[in-house]
Amino acid sequence: MRMKKIRIPKELFEYSKHDVFIYALDSNTIGISPTASEFWDKKSLWKGEAELEDCGDYLLLVLPYQVACFYKNFNPNYKVSVYKSGRIHIFFGAEDED
Repeated sequence: MRMKKIRIPKELFEYSKHDVFIYALDSNTIGISPTASEFWDKKSLWKGEAELEDCGDYLLLVLPYQVACFYKNFNPNYKVSVYKSGRIHIFFGAEDED
């Protein structure tokens, strides 16, 4: 199985450490946070940790196997949204804006 990789523009995420927390929030949404989230912890279908790789203009997140398996059949298009808290939502199946 090909691993699902997510590109996150650097300007969207406070990149102070390589490890992040990942939450499978529903069938279309992943939450990514630099710190643990009690709220997301209670709501998530799955939670775990992953590493971000600095790739110049963007950060690369390789989803852990369990999460990649869950989202493998979904539309490969995704949208990255950031919130004031510094947390990020990844929405799968987002319409291409081009």
